[in-house]
Amino acid sequence: MAEEKNMNDGLVVSHLRMAFGEKPILDGVELRVASGETLAIAGRSGAGKSTLLRCIACLESAHGGTASLDGQQYMADGDSILPPYQIRRRIGLVLQGYNLFPNMTALNNIVFPLIKVRAYSHRRAVTLATEVASMLEIKTVLAQFPNTLSGGQAQRIALARALVLQPRILLLDEITSALDPETAHSLVVAIRKLRDAEALVSEAASQSMGIVLVTHAFRFAETFADRIAFLSGGRLVEEYPAGQFRSHCQHEDAQRYLEFIT
Repeated sequence: MAEEKNMNDGLVVSHLRMAFGEKPILDGVELRVASGETLAIAGRSGAGKSTLLRCIACLESAHGGTASLDGQQYMADGDSILPPYQIRRRIGLVLQGYNLFPNMTALNNIVFPLIKVRAYSHRRAVTLATEVASMLEIKTVLAQFPNTLSGGQAQRIALARALVLQPRILLLDEITSALDPETAHSLVVAIRKLRDAEALVSEAASQSMGIVLVTHAFRFAETFADRIAFLSGGRLVEEYPAGQFRSHCQHEDAQRYLEFIT
């Protein structure tokens, strides 16, 4: 659970807007995630959850809104105002499609951003990559190429690649959706381990990593997150502590969504 922090710690998103043609996708999203806190975002398919994460990470330009991290603004009017490498160092994004480099081994997929973004030496990058891979229980597959990995292994490599940059905020986009239940459970256990052990790989142990998680696995969200928010009509219309969301939500779309959650 997140500790009480300075109000400048963590991620703050305000008035975020995005539209595809005439159709609004994000309509003034307000979002705050404190240092060390995990926020899960639920909502129907097509509600804009993945678009929200991509806009927060500045992989897509929004049509309006601001965002800041630890008191430093990095987005204005929906666009990044910092160089991409500065954002990549502080905001990690793991997509459900993995997006691994097919011509690189699993190890080199993890090492590459450390050399490219943080200017690590190859030796130092390999040491950190191996440490994180051990925590994720994928050390034995580091010599393999992505096309030889299982879905769960590939997802863990993608997680490791994001985590070695020691981001202040980690964005997770439906990372269990393409996995079978056993593999998904194994990945969830690994993520919990990483959340609890994050200080072991952080260069600033006094600043814990925040997590924003988009998921349809509602039970996972209830046990893993501190808070759950519901995205509908382009806005986060409900937000409660994870253990209270089911009993407290009032919005019609959220209640209908929960009718199909076991």
